[in-house]
Amino acid sequence: MIELAIFASTFLSVFALGLQSLNVNQGHYLAAGLTSFAISTGHIALYRFMPEATLGHLAAYYAGGILGITSSMWFHRRFKLWWTAWRLQREARHNARRGQRPPKPPPAPPAPRSDIH
Repeated sequence: MIELAIFASTFLSVFALGLQSLNVNQGHYLAAGLTSFAISTGHIALYRFMPEATLGHLAAYYAGGILGITSSMWFHRRFKLWWTAWRLQREARHNARRGQRPPKPPPAPPAPRSDIH
């Protein structure tokens, strides 16, 4: 059971670290600040659950890190697309109520490259 807690806290920390890196690089101040809370929460849990490392603890730690970073990359791309679409729809509804023309949508993001591994 402790392995599950170690996995979850590592996943949370690394997931948030990945999101924070992407948010910082793209200038999203509020999002970067909010991810700091998640990073700290995951680290505090790790200090509590992993004072000594058995092989099972280490396996849970590594698995949480690997899945955390890859999940944050996947999530950030999709959440950013969803957020942009949501904001454009919200703005269009607002403008329609005021009798204004809708803004032009942003260009579509490039397709993911399949040659990168």
